[in-house]
Amino acid sequence: MIKRNLIFDKVDIADADFHLIQQEDGLNIQFILDAFQSGEAPSAKSNAVTILFKSIQLDSLHFKFTSIKNGTDIDVNVGRLDGKEAEFITSSNKIIAHSIYLSKAELIVFQSENPENSANIPAPTKANVFNLDVDLGIALDVANLNVENSNFSLHNNRITTTQKFDPTHIQLQDIQINLTDILVNEDTLNGDLLSLSAQMPSFKLNEGRFALQWNRQQFAFTNLHLASNTNQLDADLKVYTLNSNEDSDLDNLELNVLGKIEPAALAYFFSDSLLEQFKHWKLTEVKLEGNYNQGQGLIKTLYVKTANSYLQVDGKIADAWDHEKINWEDIAINAKIGSDFKEIITPFAGSFNIPDGITIRALSSGNPKRILAKGSIDTIWGSAQFDGLTMLQTGNTGLDVKVIGEKVDIGKWVDVPALGPAAFSLVAKGNLGTDQNLEINGTIPHMEVLDQSISNIAIKSLTRKDNTIIEVAIDDPAYRSEIHSEILFSESLTIITTMKLDEFKVGALLDEDSTLSITGDFKSKLTIDEASLGGSVEGKSILLQNHSTKYLLDTMAFRAMMSLTGSELEYYADNEKGNLVSNFDIRDSQDIIQKWISTVLQQLIRLQASRQAELFILTSKRKTPVSFNY
Repeated sequence: MIKRNLIFDKVDIADADFHLIQQEDGLNIQFILDAFQSGEAPSAKSNAVTILFKSIQLDSLHFKFTSIKNGTDIDVNVGRLDGKEAEFITSSNKIIAHSIYLSKAELIVFQSENPENSANIPAPTKANVFNLDVDLGIALDVANLNVENSNFSLHNNRITTTQKFDPTHIQLQDIQINLTDILVNEDTLNGDLLSLSAQMPSFKLNEGRFALQWNRQQFAFTNLHLASNTNQLDADLKVYTLNSNEDSDLDNLELNVLGKIEPAALAYFFSDSLLEQFKHWKLTEVKLEGNYNQGQGLIKTLYVKTANSYLQVDGKIADAWDHEKINWEDIAINAKIGSDFKEIITPFAGSFNIPDGITIRALSSGNPKRILAKGSIDTIWGSAQFDGLTMLQTGNTGLDVKVIGEKVDIGKWVDVPALGPAAFSLVAKGNLGTDQNLEINGTIPHMEVLDQSISNIAIKSLTRKDNTIIEVAIDDPAYRSEIHSEILFSESLTIITTMKLDEFKVGALLDEDSTLSITGDFKSKLTIDEASLGGSVEGKSILLQNHSTKYLLDTMAFRAMMSLTGSELEYYADNEKGNLVSNFDIRDSQDIIQKWISTVLQQLIRLQASRQAELFILTSKRKTPVSFNY
């Protein structure tokens, strides 16, 4: 039994192997530790023994720690270690050192699962940063640690090199570390990292530093600075508890992040499919500042800026960790969607085109089931303001939204050149989804169609699961009309329309005689499926007139069928008739259709006698004759 403290001026060890085993009942060196303990009954007087090494020098040392208790194996190969003022206190199994210098060392940590033990461990219901258990059997208190030219690896269940970052397989090479104020025990992990550099499988960390304080009351990861080439990240994270209730441990946190990052440089940490969406991004600014205390969170700023786009968000959030209760208030969103952001959202835009330079300003409050939002969208294709409520239910999305647009170039948004800029005010109410029943009412003060301005348009629509009904009334003196359409959704798309036209300036729309107008009642049907397009138009009491001529038709009909293998157009009115037949899809030759329609209108207005002729037209692609009779 040793009762006194031991002091060693200098210890030199070279070419040595050590193996420390943690068994269920203690360490395999327990018999050595027992030698420093008294066999007498405990007394008020301490029998602790302290062993002090004023200087330690280790060369070519191999140390192995095996924990049967928790399945951990640690292998340490030391090229050179110099220690100053190192103490070992038996009463607490604690090592205290003033300084440690380590060179050409390798640390390998291998963690294996024990099926017998893991089967009895219940799955955690919630992450708890204060469930800290750093139980190595020995506590550490080191004032200064310097590591040079060393390697570290951590593996779970098997040893392997991964091409992407895997937290269960970490490898660091050529490590340079300056670490101070290290404190490790069963419920505390502290340290100040003054400098760090290391090489990962496909990522080089040029510079790193941080301060860490981790115990059962707080987790503070502050003054973090990471640099890799042009990438930089600075952050502070503090998580603390105000009481002993573990369920509230994440209810008190502060976060501040500032960085400049090039996504392509982070390929080691993210999947290729994710980075593919950001491949065109260059150096990107990122900023996040906020806090969360007792269920109430404040996003002071969330900011992402690329070369041509940015997103800024701020506001309040509550019950963030409970998806049933989470809600937010006055979340302000300001964004500019340039080409960088456009590349990401384009796949989700469907048939809509997206211009460059969209500016969005929005304010939202609510929860996942009830979202209030208002704001504006400004683009080179027009601007719009919106204000409304969205309600998410099982199978349905409820809407009560108002949208006001100015100079919105509809044709560019939906790729229909015939439609131009428009101003509108629309209100949408109802449901989309399983119980679909959406009603839209609105006015269009003016819009351009085929480069002609049409004003005073009123529109109503009702969309159900199987059909949509649209009613349009135009009170423009040049295009006065009433239109009723029903769109049927089935295996094919069918559109049935009735129109009442009152001196409708059809000539201006078709770039013909600007005084040519049409009056009458019309009914049309259009059917579209995967292989063909077919339609018909029938008219009654039709009056065609221009500045000098009037022409009245009791009836008129137009039918068309177009497919990949053939097309047919047919027209008749009173004693006039015309037809066009081709053995190809005539939609590929729009000039033929335009000439045919123009010819029909000219013949009607000239009031020529019924006659027949034949016209042959050679197309530039097929050189196929097309017959036209009138």
